[in-house]
Amino acid sequence: MSSNQYYEEGVQALRKGELDIAKQWLIKAIEAYPEDVYAYNKLAFVYNEKNLFDEAIVVLKKAIGLKGGDLFSHYILGNTYMDQGDYTGAISEFRKSVAIDEQDVYSWNSLALAYKLSRDFDMALECLDKAIFIDKQDIYNYNSKAIILFQGGHLEDAKFVIKQGLTISPDNHLLLGNLGEILLSEGNFAKAREVFEDLINKYPNKSIGHYSLGNLELEEENLENALIYYQKAEEVDPQNWKVKAAIGSIYQERNDVEAALRVYEQAVAMLPSSTALLTDLALCQKTKGLILKGWGNLRKAIEIDPSYAYAQYSLGKLYLEQELFKKSEVQFKKALDLDPEDLYAYNGLGDTYYLQDRYREAILEYQNALRLLSDEHALYHKALCHRELGEVKQTVECLNQIIEMIDENESEDSPWLEKAEVLLERIEK
Repeated sequence: MSSNQYYEEGVQALRKGELDIAKQWLIKAIEAYPEDVYAYNKLAFVYNEKNLFDEAIVVLKKAIGLKGGDLFSHYILGNTYMDQGDYTGAISEFRKSVAIDEQDVYSWNSLALAYKLSRDFDMALECLDKAIFIDKQDIYNYNSKAIILFQGGHLEDAKFVIKQGLTISPDNHLLLGNLGEILLSEGNFAKAREVFEDLINKYPNKSIGHYSLGNLELEEENLENALIYYQKAEEVDPQNWKVKAAIGSIYQERNDVEAALRVYEQAVAMLPSSTALLTDLALCQKTKGLILKGWGNLRKAIEIDPSYAYAQYSLGKLYLEQELFKKSEVQFKKALDLDPEDLYAYNGLGDTYYLQDRYREAILEYQNALRLLSDEHALYHKALCHRELGEVKQTVECLNQIIEMIDENESEDSPWLEKAEVLLERIEK
């Protein structure tokens, strides 16, 4: 059998989804003809499908060593790095792809996505503009650009881009879905509902309409209705990780930890490089008492994206609950470096100091939290610090502020009210 025949057998097996058989044939093709770059590329594709990213990288580097100007090798290697969460490596490879062929829209699309995932949104938009210039009929580019603008808060610009796309494809479900999400973010629930219901009518076998209506119901705090729509979306598209994550968040809200854990595990299996999913899974595991698993997934999330502040905060919270104060202090400070407006991280750092009897340092962190928001947790623990320092006047002031705040908000069932009143009574005695 010739090397070409080995290669063709591998391609046929790949088309049938028979990955292990495809792998065997493609390895034989490479052994028979070690300079066949196409066989290397296909074998790397098989490894990627099996989530064997390190093996794919080795094969692709061999292909590039044979033919450095092969666009497809660089393109697949870029996607492999992206799947691993190595966005710098992905950007480097996609840059090489567009240098080989400046008219390759797929490379510009992927380069834009890599920049977006690395949070360089300006460069992502620049790449998408180039892709649109090359192919003005490719709806994917308009949709991707609209999403970045929307997420950046540029709603009118996002709507303008969507309208451009809709002139080319008036019933495109992705563009209509994003238009509905923008209307939803603007508080125009009635118009958003019209768009989402129209999507369900036009595309009953797609998840986007059901998923989007779930988001709308969630905004209106109708958890049960939201869950119904998300579950319908899951029926239509059981491999959609966003739908799984949405269902998991509602289970968490309902304190159904077992169900949330199950769904988040499924979502992570679909997108193992997602820092947000890994963090959500870790928090479920922590609630379930699976501390080591939760710790491992938080560490993994941070390794993938150290700039994800919520993962840094969540790891700090886990360390705090385990009384690993030095480590919790480090993590909360990292979270605050990334997001100086994080109320919870200031409270977490304050709690870290408070539990070590470092009351002056704790007070400073609670004051930082209170500069952001009048927060009962910060006020109460600041009162405790002042009490430990013998500062009765400041203690009473903090407790009275809590009582006044709760009275103004008419939230008499707040647990902080009873705590403040009990402590105030003890001081007055």
